[in-house]
Amino acid sequence: AVRKEASKFFLLAPNLYKISFHTGGSSPASEHKALGRSKVCALLGCSVNYLPDGSYMTFDDSSRTMTSYEMTLSFNEVEPVYYNDYIEAGLAPDEIGF
Repeated sequence: AVRKEASKFFLLAPNLYKISFHTGGSSPASEHKALGRSKVCALLGCSVNYLPDGSYMTFDDSSRTMTSYEMTLSFNEVEPVYYNDYIEAGLAPDEIGF
């Protein structure tokens, strides 16, 4: 969502996210080579499914904690992926690009 400045006179850019998939750890060397990459993204939507298993169920605790739910986030890159992005990324032949 677009953010408001403290004076509420100007609009600020929405929060941005850098999404990456890793095989273990968070270093660039651990990036998963078989999953696609993305540029910086903005969150477009969020939805929650409280019945992913087909029925509503909770644990028998005082808070009635749900046993499962599913959250779906929808992201979109804020800058298009260009042909040169593939070249500049220096991908190995077995890596999937953007």
